Amino acid sequence: METRIDTLLKLCIADNLNAFNDYWQNDLSTDCADSILSDKILQTILFSENIFHSLLTEYSNENENHYLYSHPLLYFVLNFSLLYPTDYERQIFEILNFGIKHNLNIAARLSCDSIMQNGNLMQNDMLIGRAVVYNATEAINGDEKLFIKLNDLNNSVKAIKTKQLSLNGGYSGLSVRYVDGKIEKVRTFNEYEYTFLKLMEANKYTKTPKYLGVENGKDIFHYINGKTIPYTYEMSEKDIIAITQELKVINTISKQYLNGKVYVHGDLGTQNVVFDNDKIVGIIDWDNTFIGEEYDDFIYIFWTWANVGNLHRDDDNMFYLLKIMIKTYQPDENFKRNFAYKILQRMERKLKNTPINSNTYQRIFDWIRWSEKWVVKYSDKISVEIG
Repeated sequence: METRIDTLLKLCIADNLNAFNDYWQNDLSTDCADSILSDKILQTILFSENIFHSLLTEYSNENENHYLYSHPLLYFVLNFSLLYPTDYERQIFEILNFGIKHNLNIAARLSCDSIMQNGNLMQNDMLIGRAVVYNATEAINGDEKLFIKLNDLNNSVKAIKTKQLSLNGGYSGLSVRYVDGKIEKVRTFNEYEYTFLKLMEANKYTKTPKYLGVENGKDIFHYINGKTIPYTYEMSEKDIIAITQELKVINTISKQYLNGKVYVHGDLGTQNVVFDNDKIVGIIDWDNTFIGEEYDDFIYIFWTWANVGNLHRDDDNMFYLLKIMIKTYQPDENFKRNFAYKILQRMERKLKNTPINSNTYQRIFDWIRWSEKWVVKYSDKISVEIG
């Protein structure tokens, strides 16, 4: 018996736009798209002519005159293509150019309560439009031209909201909103997070958000103005030194209160660091804070900011950046002992915490295995020169 996936794939291969639209509208729903859209279907759509270009069209619902909706498939097609930016470079730029124009068109015509992760625009719990967005959960191995265009798309999303600011960068969806100069977030009930932020404030550290308590069942935080970088490529030596210096200050404060342990962020990629005029002004999103080892965030910063998982990395430069971080941080001997093994442990923990049935598991698996090859290659050098 032919499945819905089989039927949809046949229509995509045939590039039969009318039949494809009929099947999508009458037999499928946006809600089930995630389970229906296999990699093969998304690949076929990206290389189709009629179907792909039909997605790059604004449309209105039957009760509205303004063209405020993008096709719901674009969210899935864009996210998939960003996993392979070299293979789908032309299609990605066509989507991004369309998305920027479409989002600015929306911004000129309406305001909304919130933008959901998939781009749905909500007003009083009603869908009133759909923006073009992406949700990169891992590093994008693109070039500067792609990152500039992605940032333009982020800014077009930001332009949509009036009373509420669509946060620039990061991967926040409906759970995080900027309202009246403050950040509202779904409560984490993570006492480590609240205690840590109050500790930083008490020690006059200004680059973590102030925790302002609970209002209307939401956690409320002081807003740090600036921009984040919602993708990862090799950051500059200057930026890597700067974030390492900030981590040293944070960990030094933590260790005084935790008998040598520290409060660990757990996801200190560039998407959670706020920049203003190329300077670090904030380190945000401490939702998953836990008490752990001093080297944990240090290793994650090296892994992501130096972009060890980049297929085109410069291996020797990776080691140079690691040495720069060690020199900047000035860790003790216990921190440095068996350091290559500690890096591998951190990478394996990332893989263990990734659901094996998630759409991104294979990509994360490949990213981690490629990163681990660098560690193995340089393990002797790390042992001799670091510990």
